[in-house]
Amino acid sequence: MELQGIIIVVGILLIYAWATATIQIKTKGKIYVTIQGQDHRVDAKLVKVGVDGDPHRIAPKSGGEYFIEEDAVGWARYPFNWPDFMRTTVPTLYFEKDNPHPIRLLQSDDPAVSANSIRSMFDEGFLRTMLKDAEENFNKETGKVSPQKITMYAAMASAGASLIGVYLIYQLTNQMVALQSVIAQAVR
Repeated sequence: MELQGIIIVVGILLIYAWATATIQIKTKGKIYVTIQGQDHRVDAKLVKVGVDGDPHRIAPKSGGEYFIEEDAVGWARYPFNWPDFMRTTVPTLYFEKDNPHPIRLLQSDDPAVSANSIRSMFDEGFLRTMLKDAEENFNKETGKVSPQKITMYAAMASAGASLIGVYLIYQLTNQMVALQSVIAQAVR
């Protein structure tokens, strides 16, 4: 039993080491680039740093050539959707298609680059409208539901499930005692 546990732990550690090493190799010498197109589509990829020996330029496979400006570089955890302990930090830049200079998220004097233009990259307005409509439809159909009511209903459901569980355990115990006495009489 102990050997199986050791094998499982060593296997998990090997998988973790392999995944971490693969991520480190994949991101070495690359920068995570997000490019917003004219139709508000976003293209995000890891891109190798350097074009024709110039370490301040990048050329994504989707086309175009962009400049790396150090004061516009941000940091992101990569790969997304992985557990945090397995991700690595990579430099990140944001661009508008056909504009070779990156968007500075923290400091921008350009009125074309505002919170609204950054927000439109991810089309947050659409998501907000969709969620608002869903909430309105829910409230129309079911009436106003407050967080306190939801908490109360959840507590009541948990208490009911606990009582049912205790009852089932009690019944199972009684059946086992009865079965044990039957077996004991049969053995005699």
